[in-house]
Amino acid sequence: DFFKSNKIKFKHIITIGDFEAFSKKNLEKLNLKKKEFLKKTKINQKEIRKKFQNKMCLTNKTFSEIFGNEKMWEKYINKFQTMINKGSFGNSELNDDILNDITKSRIALYKRWYGKCDNEKYKKILKSQAAEYATMGFFIKKKFENSIVIGADHHRMSPFYLVGSNIPVLYLKKNYIT
Repeated sequence: DFFKSNKIKFKHIITIGDFEAFSKKNLEKLNLKKKEFLKKTKINQKEIRKKFQNKMCLTNKTFSEIFGNEKMWEKYINKFQTMINKGSFGNSELNDDILNDITKSRIALYKRWYGKCDNEKYKKILKSQAAEYATMGFFIKKKFENSIVIGADHHRMSPFYLVGSNIPVLYLKKNYIT
């Protein structure tokens, strides 16, 4: 409504993160083949399309169908993983203290996903996710010069988009802890 009232042209794109199928760790954890995982993401994308069929939204394609294929994803996820592991956080205001704080906020979730681990393992998991967000930010900025991310997962992940880009990021806050 804001963009319409200000006569600003826009596209609202809602995508599923099918790129998670490109991770061998994810596939092993879920005991799925890549083809199975991608099939499930396509089903989820179709459900989103049904929910938003009367809205002015692009909902018929998954993230990698719009922004880049598996080869491109692997190239940039490796780039951003290396940066983050070296303590380089791009355009974000992240530092090790903030990273530790975000890790603490994610431990309950990570325990459910990976079981009890030490803090360094949880931090490694967070950094892996951070590289995904950085890669998403990079691809979004590359494809659409003037873009805004409106995130709906956990708001603590929002700064990671800025490791790979300088796009504005807005987050919906949810009523859950992890």
